[in-house]
Amino acid sequence: LSSFPTANSPFDAHAEQWDSSPVRGERARTVASEIMRRLPSGGHWLDIGSGTGLLGLALSSHADHVSLGDTSQGMLEVAHRNIADAGLNDRMDALFCDAEQWVSEVPSQEYDVIVSLMALHHMKDQRSVIRALVERARPGGWVALADMDADDGSYHADGDIVPAHHGTERALVEQLLHECGCQNILVSTVMTISKSGRDYPVFLATAQVARR
Repeated sequence: LSSFPTANSPFDAHAEQWDSSPVRGERARTVASEIMRRLPSGGHWLDIGSGTGLLGLALSSHADHVSLGDTSQGMLEVAHRNIADAGLNDRMDALFCDAEQWVSEVPSQEYDVIVSLMALHHMKDQRSVIRALVERARPGGWVALADMDADDGSYHADGDIVPAHHGTERALVEQLLHECGCQNILVSTVMTISKSGRDYPVFLATAQVARR
């Protein structure tokens, strides 16, 4: 977590209108509900690739503190406003955070829970990122990673943001969580996004980080 970088993010141009999509709001609430059902409450949570904070805000009642982390300055500026509007400045913060850079750093184990929603398919080295997320969570803590299943590229075909991957292989996520020594791993479909006459399943992978 650090100050804003100088480089622009392709998400900056979409920040002001991001929350106007009812689909994104419903998706965040649905995933948050399932995360809260599976995971214990309390502690310091980190939402990676948080965007404007839709998921983190939906989880705020289940955590003592929620940090929003994103690489888009535009998204984080909206996130700051959303936190203030919700009256949660004392329990939430939003800072620049690039999970892909963690792979070259010595991880600090400081978060009780690390979550993400629709972020993994925007990260080039998914294997290293997932390992880094597990290492950043405290021993006995949790990770909760939600993303859409791999597709043929049609989901993003009509947009100007090109993802690093067309979805995420849930089998890969589950495999890496096992390799990292996680326990109580559960991977399942939590909802389906309907777009242009097609259905795109969204899965949630939750796992408890091994005690070290």
